[in-house]
Amino acid sequence: MVVVNGVSEKIMDMVTVGITVGRRALRNLLKQKPGFRILKTLEAGQEEGLSVFYFNGSCVNVADETIDGVYFDVEKQEWRTGAFSYPDVIYNRGGGGIFSSASSKAKEFQEQIAAQNIPSINYLKGFNKMEVYKLLKKDQNLRSFLPKTKRVRNIRVLTDFFEKEDAGYVKSFNGRKGEQVIKVEKEGPSFVYRYYKEQLFTGRAATLKELYESISGILNNKPFLIQSAIDLMRFNNRVTDMRAELQRNGDHELEIVAVCSRVSQEGSPITTHSESFRYDEFLKENLQFSEEEFLEVDKRIKAFLIDCYEVLEQHYGEVGELGIDFALDRNGRIWFIESNAHSAKVSVVKAYGDEVVEKVFKNPLRYGRSLVLGNKTR
Repeated sequence: MVVVNGVSEKIMDMVTVGITVGRRALRNLLKQKPGFRILKTLEAGQEEGLSVFYFNGSCVNVADETIDGVYFDVEKQEWRTGAFSYPDVIYNRGGGGIFSSASSKAKEFQEQIAAQNIPSINYLKGFNKMEVYKLLKKDQNLRSFLPKTKRVRNIRVLTDFFEKEDAGYVKSFNGRKGEQVIKVEKEGPSFVYRYYKEQLFTGRAATLKELYESISGILNNKPFLIQSAIDLMRFNNRVTDMRAELQRNGDHELEIVAVCSRVSQEGSPITTHSESFRYDEFLKENLQFSEEEFLEVDKRIKAFLIDCYEVLEQHYGEVGELGIDFALDRNGRIWFIESNAHSAKVSVVKAYGDEVVEKVFKNPLRYGRSLVLGNKTR
């Protein structure tokens, strides 16, 4: 990929990976304050012989098909800006609004990368939770793992739901990082709801009409669904669930790289911003699973995860990585929670050692390189 200016010629013959990140991350790079995960991706790229630069939608110049990206200048040992032609492969690590925006610039950029046959390591757009639920429900191997789920179009849906259920989870179709998840519980004639947005909030609604209006306000009137609450396994009276990191390696082989057990903060309805542990150690040491019990559930979990990944690929196309959230209830039954197209890898970094962390950052880049080299040989 040809570099326009500002970048050493040494990287001109390398496979170039353009990584989207948020505005704050870009600002911090130019302040010479890279985050841990950016450093790990950069380190992985260097070790794999790849050229890596970071950008978001504001950096894209569709008129001349260039990107004002941020890269690490090895010779000067500092983060700098440089003008790049479009990369060989794109990796969406956040700040990927240009792939979902309805603006004319976003549309033109998407058309340009499609015309140049530029592949992506992961899905450029996030998942729609309702769409994913419908896809998985069609698969006979997966429908038993899904909690009861309804799209909430009006108050009547909530009325029908709470005639049969005492608690449920409300989720925006497109929310991320647990910030658009609300747990609702019946308390006598009223409803208590809790959600996390930088901190834990609790509210009360006297009627279903008031509850519907409160939820709509919290979610900025975005479409939402409601799911039956799962009686999750608990540790020290805090809920637990799991995050699995599944990736395709440089040979396109699917690997379950890590599975993390997560424990919520006290009183929180979700496990985002939580403690994380290797799930094998957590189940055996903290939840007192015997070796036999662990091996049995481990076999079921791995089959479930592979099925989820492959069913999503059948609809959306082959992909280099997914994060899959799931949980065990008090009876050991597996429940699907959600899939993540752009895993932040927070839990795996907290829970695992250097070998697994290195792999979880290298695998996507190896997969991306294989996509580029495969394109060039066709």
